[in-house]
This record gives sequence, C-alpha cells and structure tokens, in this order.
Amino acid sequence: MRYTLCWLATSAALCVVSTPILGRVTTSSIPGMQGGLTVLVEDEVTKDDAESLSAQAGLMEKKYGKYLILANLNSNGGSVTAALQIGRILRRAKSSLATVGVDAVCLSSCVYILAGATNRAVDGKVGIHRPYEPDGKETSQTAQKEQYRKLGVAIKTYLAEVNIPLKLFEDQLYISPENTKILSDRELQAYGLNQNDPFAEEADAAKEAKDLGITRAMLASRKAKANQQCPWNGSREKEEMIRLLECRVTAVRGR
Repeated sequence: MRYTLCWLATSAALCVVSTPILGRVTTSSIPGMQGGLTVLVEDEVTKDDAESLSAQAGLMEKKYGKYLILANLNSNGGSVTAALQIGRILRRAKSSLATVGVDAVCLSSCVYILAGATNRAVDGKVGIHRPYEPDGKETSQTAQKEQYRKLGVAIKTYLAEVNIPLKLFEDQLYISPENTKILSDRELQAYGLNQNDPFAEEADAAKEAKDLGITRAMLASRKAKANQQCPWNGSREKEEMIRLLECRVTAVRGR
C-alpha cells in the first residue's frame, strides 16, 4: 500500500507522499478544529503500512489529542490484520470519512478499513469475499475450520466495535476469493458500508450542540440550512471539500 499524508489547511492541502517508512510531514491545523489528516490507501494493504500509519497517528494524538481523518480508498485488499488495525486508527480519530471514488475500488480486506470510518461515501466499487491471510499455510480442513473460527472472532469483534452488522462476515465466508462479489447500492446499505455510523453521528451531534450552546433540534435545523446555503457540486477535489467544509461550519455556527 502507498499512502499520501496531507494536513488540511484553510486555503491549501500541504502534502508529503510517504513510503511505508515513517517520513517527515508538513503540518497545519484547521481553524477551529484540532487537526486534519488525509490518507490515500492504494495497492496491497500490509502490516508494515499499518504500523507506519499507527506511528503517524500517534504523533497526531500527541499533538492534537483528537483529530480528523479523510481516507481515500482504492485497494484490492491484503492483510486482514493490517486492515483491522488501520480501521481502528480511523475509529480512534475525533471523526473520520472514508471515500471510494467513482473510478476506485475497495475489495477484500479494504472493506474493513471502510467500515472503520465514522462517515462513509461510496461512488466506486466495493467487493467482498472470504477473508484470508495471504501467507496462510494450513492444508487440512480441521485446521482451516479452527483458523476461521479464530479469524471470525477477531473480525466479528471488530465489526461490533464499528457498528457494522455481523452478517457481513457470515456472508463473506461463502464467497470464494476467486469470485469477488461487487455489492449493489442496496447491499451496501444493508451492511451500512455507504452510511454514516448512526451512533457516532448522534454522539458527535449532541456534543456539537452542547459546545454551541443550542439544542439538538436547533443544530438539525442549522445543518439543514447549511446544506441549502452550501450545496455540494459533486466534486471530491480537496479544494472543493475544504471550501464546502468551511462554508458549512460557518453556517452551523450561525455566523
């Protein structure tokens, strides 16, 4: 996997393309927020990538406490263990958005990274199949069954943490890796993979309303007006997303 780290600023995104080795990054906070980080997930997801990103996230936590992550996904998957670790990094952030662009794919273990985000936007293809570790060596049915029992416990524990139906793993189990199933919009919605986490969304809304000194109902009204005043033109370019964020934050704060 290759990823690009960008710290979001109000007028520009300052980026450093990083190899899996921890590198230097240019940082800048978002006014009124505690920091922002974009992560581009491409190619094969590996354990080294997860460890490196974990170190980067540690620096963010040390500097800002809580921060924002924008994860752009375009991967055929890779290590299940690494994907779960990356997904948990997204979940530890103050807020996270995972996107699958119109020309991008999120297949196999990449789905667990998508699941880890509190907010999800899918325009491309998301595909599932039976999870497996690329270096698996068990040759007996009994050993494989025990291995999948343990893997199932780990994956179901994770899915419960991120509020995704456990049925996702159960359905994956009967789809061979050679026959990846591309999910329809209806299936994505059933698994919650193209929806925001409802519990995280409500918790964030309650805290935001409290911080602004208004009721939850008033916040909902302001956000509805913000959506009208700051329409999205469909572009996922960084400049457009930053403009949209600034506009809506200003509107919600009643300025």
